[in-house]
Amino acid sequence: RFKDILDYIAGHYCEALTTEDLGRRFGYNEAYFCRRFRMATGLSPMEYIRILRLEKASAMLKSQDAKIT
Repeated sequence: RFKDILDYIAGHYCEALTTEDLGRRFGYNEAYFCRRFRMATGLSPMEYIRILRLEKASAMLKSQDAKIT
């Protein structure tokens, strides 16, 4: 079940994701979703999303001639 959540986050990481929206989308209340996510990944949902965004940004900067600004 959490693979579906991680896949969704990977496909929508550029959007404004909230734990409330993610929990609702996958049928959990927000507090339960956050506890289950941390148990499954070792990170809070927002920590996971932040790390994913930083990794994607780093990969883009390495693969393109784009400037940081």
